[in-house]
Amino acid sequence: EKIIIVSARLDTTSMFDGEGLGAMDSLASFATLISTAHFLRKIFTDKDYEKSKMNVLFMLFNGESYDYIGSQRLVYDMKKEAFPAPSSHTRPLTLDNVEMLIDLGALDSLDTLKIYHLTESSTKAMTFKESIDVYNTELNLNLTIQNEPTNNIPPVSAQMFLRENVSF
Repeated sequence: EKIIIVSARLDTTSMFDGEGLGAMDSLASFATLISTAHFLRKIFTDKDYEKSKMNVLFMLFNGESYDYIGSQRLVYDMKKEAFPAPSSHTRPLTLDNVEMLIDLGALDSLDTLKIYHLTESSTKAMTFKESIDVYNTELNLNLTIQNEPTNNIPPVSAQMFLRENVSF
């Protein structure tokens, strides 16, 4: 079973009061994640799921401000085949089940979406961008979408997955 993880940070930290982004840094991502889950439930039907056979797992990670301890624990549990917990009576998910991780980071601009990925020819990133382009046009969202291959992704939860598999 392949899954797409859509994640956001739940925590924030700042050394100096009023000098950092504080709660707004994680709050925008949190609200976007919840809104996305709500929106996807409205537009996708059970027939859409039958065609794609792909599940979306929405996750909020706590402790990301402290060396990504939330996502680090998820990766650890997936490696040990302990996620979800055995008490859920479902098959465990491993890192091989994760098709894509979409980490919602800080939103610098409301009209620009930046998609970061590590390889120049990432077909998953290109397919994702094309899908967003379609919805952008159909729903008249007026977003500027930038596809940015890079050698170093911004500080996001995907760092923990990359530690385990550099080609993630």
